[in-house]
Amino acid sequence: MGETLDSIFGDGTSKRLHAGQLDKITLEAIRKYTNPDNKPSGHFTGRCMACHSNYLWDDAAAYGCNFCDGFYTTAHLDPKIVPNAGHTLTPEQEKYNKLSEEEAKRSQGRWNS
Repeated sequence: MGETLDSIFGDGTSKRLHAGQLDKITLEAIRKYTNPDNKPSGHFTGRCMACHSNYLWDDAAAYGCNFCDGFYTTAHLDPKIVPNAGHTLTPEQEKYNKLSEEEAKRSQGRWNS
């Protein structure tokens, strides 16, 4: 798979995806393209959290997406729950994700200093 998000959906799509600037229609089209079977995505699932692709690289402390150029440090991170289309998170799952994200931000600061 030598395709990239920009080569399929247009130059700059990857940058706009990671900046949170894509509309729901485009996000859904990307998800249908990269994850037609609607499999779980996010940390520890084998699929990118941003574009849902399984075209990943990884090492001991990080993983990245070859499709959308996403990069995620995973050292000392708890998994984040990412719902598939048509599903919503329970309040308990939302709380878990918020705590996980807060810890990830604290960890990121420790690793970057």
